[in-house]
Amino acid sequence: MTPLIDVTFLLVTFFLAASQLVKIDAGERVDLPSATLAAAAEAATPNRVTVTVAADGTLRVAGQVRDRAFVAALFAEAGTKPDPEVRLRCDRAAPFSEVEPLLVACAEAGVRDVKFAVLQRDGGGGDR
Repeated sequence: MTPLIDVTFLLVTFFLAASQLVKIDAGERVDLPSATLAAAAEAATPNRVTVTVAADGTLRVAGQVRDRAFVAALFAEAGTKPDPEVRLRCDRAAPFSEVEPLLVACAEAGVRDVKFAVLQRDGGGGDR
């Protein structure tokens, strides 16, 4: 019975830690662009990498400021896993010169599933 209790506590700890990482990614305030054909937000996949690009071009991963080389290495690591996905949360005022290298790094890493977080233009709101 004791091993079962140990496993249960480990699972609870894992899910608590995982939920905190998801909150950190979604909690970074950015003014997302709007789009008329925005699809509903999907559940996170196991091999999803989320990068937030602030209006000043600052890159954040899991709430930590990172440089472009770190993010490119993260994409390269994700590209070795099955079904990699990159989700970019870019502020509408972020310069494209900061976003383009991320797209190039995805292509070089073999990540073909790149999604942008946007708001629905019709006022539906929400992080899509």
